[in-house]
Amino acid sequence: MFLYYIYIIIKNNHMNKTIEAYHALIQSSLLQGEKEVAEMYSRCIAEEVKGITSGPYKNTIGEFHFHFNWKGGGFNSAWGHTKERALEEVKEKFGAKWEVDQNTFRVNTVREERIHDRSNIWD
Repeated sequence: MFLYYIYIIIKNNHMNKTIEAYHALIQSSLLQGEKEVAEMYSRCIAEEVKGITSGPYKNTIGEFHFHFNWKGGGFNSAWGHTKERALEEVKEKFGAKWEVDQNTFRVNTVREERIHDRSNIWD
């Protein structure tokens, strides 16, 4: 089980200082033949990764990725440091021709972003 979490961390590049410390403890425990201890630390890593992936998604300049539906159907997304800035971007890009359903305007999480990136809806 613990190797699976290590694989996910490396695959998704989720290393931070806490995870690095747990990873070192897992390796040490395995070298000492303490599989149960290593599995306990792997659960700690899983919780850490869960915390990272449940947070809001940001790009490299710190903007949030907002998703929303259009009134009348369809969806889109916009980037902004704030909801207001993202809405301004939508208005600049699409004008008054399209109306955003304000009740659906939300920040995308890291997990949702990864699922969205893996989907083939853009192909």
